[in-house]
Amino acid sequence: MADNSIRYILAKPMKTLTRYILWEHVAPFFFALFTITFLLIIDYVPKIIDQVIDKDLSFMIVIELIGLNLAWMLALAVPMAVLVATLMAFGRLGADFEITAIKASGVNLIHVMIPLLIAASLMTYGMVQF
Repeated sequence: MADNSIRYILAKPMKTLTRYILWEHVAPFFFALFTITFLLIIDYVPKIIDQVIDKDLSFMIVIELIGLNLAWMLALAVPMAVLVATLMAFGRLGADFEITAIKASGVNLIHVMIPLLIAASLMTYGMVQF
């Protein structure tokens, strides 16, 4: 009987509010990730331009060099993108008075943040493995 209850918990569909809050973070996250990574690449290119000119490297080697350095750039960009996405999502929810509506419906804000903490923990685990 305990086995069935565990299966029910694992197979329980995501609540609409949870899905909505998580979806509010997706677009700002990818926008911030792209922007921050682009800024880090723009900062990195002038540092290697002397080596590229001195050694007369081909364009493909320069692209490969940037690609190989993309790992440390992503390690810096992902946490900043999560922060920006969270600020933008909750800022928009607050501006549209959706947080007030969530409170008025009797949902504790801690319950709203638990899925975000789980998603952030999974992202942290993925970044540590990366």
